[in-house]
Amino acid sequence: MTAKYRSGDMIINNILSAVDRNYHATKTKVMYGSYISFLQAQKYMAICLDMNFIQQIEDGDRSYYILLPRGNEFMQAYQKILEVKQETEEDKVKARLVPEVKPIHIY
Repeated sequence: MTAKYRSGDMIINNILSAVDRNYHATKTKVMYGSYISFLQAQKYMAICLDMNFIQQIEDGDRSYYILLPRGNEFMQAYQKILEVKQETEEDKVKARLVPEVKPIHIY
């Protein structure tokens, strides 16, 4: 089995999805929900906070995260990109499957 590497955008989208699925998501829930390590969570959640995609809420000795409208907009835009990419890949496959037809000249 080969390792599958994810782009930073994909990891951010996975984090935002995990926060969206889990009301008042803790960092642990985000890590498990987006399949990332603690170090990746530190790095990419800081980016999400800086970009105003998520907000950290302190509740006594616990903290949790909520999705902000800008994070939701990112997820929608990312989904559109994936759809266009999928359509492009399908078009490439179709182009390879359709044989080139040469015109027949009748004299």
